[in-house]
Amino acid sequence: MKRLWKGLTAAGLLCLFAGLADAGGWRRGGGGGDCYVEAAPCGYQYVTTYQQVQRTVTRCVPVTTEEEVTIARVVPTTSKQERSYQVAVQKSRVEQRERTVWTTEWKEETRDVTSYKMVTEKVERVYQVCVPTQTKETRERTVWTTEWKEETRDVTSYKPVTEKVERAYQVYVPTTEVRKVQQTYSVPVITQEKRTSVYTVCNTVPEVQMRSVTCYQPVTVAAGCYDPCGRPIHTCQMTPVTTQVPVTVYRNVPETRSVDYFVNVCNYRTETREVEVTVRGTRLETRKETVDVTSWKPVTEKVAVRVASQKPVVEKYDVVIYGTRLETRKDTVDVVACRPVTEKVNVRVGYQKPVVEKFNVTVYFTELETRKDMVDVVEYRTVTEKVRRPVTRWQMVSEVVTENVPVRVCVPVAPACLPCYP
Repeated sequence: MKRLWKGLTAAGLLCLFAGLADAGGWRRGGGGGDCYVEAAPCGYQYVTTYQQVQRTVTRCVPVTTEEEVTIARVVPTTSKQERSYQVAVQKSRVEQRERTVWTTEWKEETRDVTSYKMVTEKVERVYQVCVPTQTKETRERTVWTTEWKEETRDVTSYKPVTEKVERAYQVYVPTTEVRKVQQTYSVPVITQEKRTSVYTVCNTVPEVQMRSVTCYQPVTVAAGCYDPCGRPIHTCQMTPVTTQVPVTVYRNVPETRSVDYFVNVCNYRTETREVEVTVRGTRLETRKETVDVTSWKPVTEKVAVRVASQKPVVEKYDVVIYGTRLETRKDTVDVVACRPVTEKVNVRVGYQKPVVEKFNVTVYFTELETRKDMVDVVEYRTVTEKVRRPVTRWQMVSEVVTENVPVRVCVPVAPACLPCYP
């Protein structure tokens, strides 16, 4: 198929370029007179025009027909068969064995044992003690004493005096005034607007595809064991076989649709209205009042006071001086010491002695045991049947197509130019 397409395409391109070359005078000395591609003569120019050309195009078109196909199906059949198999059975037996055991023999022996014991002894020791002492001394010191005298002095103090005073103060008085004011309002206006909604719908389209189907076919294989007569035993083993089968698959194809609907749109328009507004304010008002004002004024008075003066006086006093002196003393104390003492003690001494004894051991082992059992054996047989299924084949269809082909033409030009030389 690819070779056919390549041949048709090459032939069509060859015919197209050959017609273009003859019509436009591309080749040297052909069909166009004295007009050449390398150098156009004076008084001529190239103009591109389009001509309709009919071509035969071959296309590959799918053709689906319903045909009768023979397919093979594997049908399983189950039957009961007697099979022999070997099982490892675990068994045990008791065996008597010997072993050497080390035992301990104890004997009484007299031995010298040295141990440390606590011994209390009388020991005389010398120690020093600090003994407190007291000494009385007479000392002198200067003491300042206070002498009091009566004197008359002038004392100035501040006393409160209350007077009536008139003063002015300002108060804010509330006022009310009605005014006409223009206010702007936004009034809602509801209008209907037409809109278009675009949505996508998925359509289910059937499509035939080739799929690989694996079926199992029975194959006789040696099992590796033999029957009582010495003949080898064969088993049936299933072997996979893959075939290509046409299958109809449904896929979703998206489709875009549109629908018109109306929506209420809220717009606002501006309106100016005149309303009466109560304006509240304040004004400043001056008022007078009489208040009591208390002030502090200085007053001078004569007062008798006691004046103290300091006077030094020398006096004697006794002082007790405390001290310590070292005194040596002797004392006898009990001192506990650890002294070694040797004694004869009867002790038990153990000696190791080997003894051979017998004991029973349980030995576990396995033996092969042949058993028989009825098993289900599945055998497969192939069944052939005919089925009608759609089959798609591709066919080559010829079609005539009209196309516009650009053609370059040499056309004479009216303006004068230099002489042309052939």
